Amino acid sequence: MNGLQQVFRRSPAVMGTIVIYCVAFVLTWAGALDPILKWIAFSPSLAFSQPWTLLTGALIPLGGIFVILFAMLWLGTVGTTVESELGPRRWILTMVGFAVATNLVYALYALALPVSQGPVISFSLTDLCAVLTCLWAARRPKATVMLFGMIPLEARWIAAIAAIVTFFTKGTAIPLLGVFALLPLAVAWFWASQKLPVAYPTDGGSSGGSAKLDRKQKKKEAEEFAAFQEDVRKREIERAERERLKKLFEDSLDEPSR
Repeated sequence: MNGLQQVFRRSPAVMGTIVIYCVAFVLTWAGALDPILKWIAFSPSLAFSQPWTLLTGALIPLGGIFVILFAMLWLGTVGTTVESELGPRRWILTMVGFAVATNLVYALYALALPVSQGPVISFSLTDLCAVLTCLWAARRPKATVMLFGMIPLEARWIAAIAAIVTFFTKGTAIPLLGVFALLPLAVAWFWASQKLPVAYPTDGGSSGGSAKLDRKQKKKEAEEFAAFQEDVRKREIERAERERLKKLFEDSLDEPSR
């Protein structure tokens, strides 16, 4: 129990995401979400009349139990590494941003098609894992990982595999959609590679208050330096006083001989 608490404390965003997807999977499997599915599932042709689905649609797990289990394991490994770099708050904002932006691209694409041909496609759990993979791999492209504990692969090739799977999964019926599905992965890769104007943070989420912390640190250092200077000044005064008293004492000893 203590170990689980430590995991939640160390990676609250990832563990919270895992819990949300597991609960959503069970509810979907049991049919409990069926009455409200039309209100929360993402449909590109209805995205602008139901804008909240840009996000809620990404929370509905697609695929069977094995897809969910693999995704949870991947979140627990790669996701926690990314969270340690971004920090929990920025991790959540980043994933929400990718989900909403990607679904918005799909919605804009659907506007150019007849409603009957609008693609039933959305940002899903596997897309989340692919984005995290690109963020993770871009920071350490040549790091070797034992995939499934047996196959040694560099991180950059794992990201390439994620991109290939994403392209063929999303572009099965319409290849152009597969290209659009690669856009968030490309953004994730170049962002984490520090090749975009917006810097990718790696301080674990501490930079949000870094300016305030810097000011406090500088103020503390200034106060300590001022205290040191005052201590030196007092010591100099004490030394000068001791020298004065010593001289007076020596002069008093010399007076009788004169």
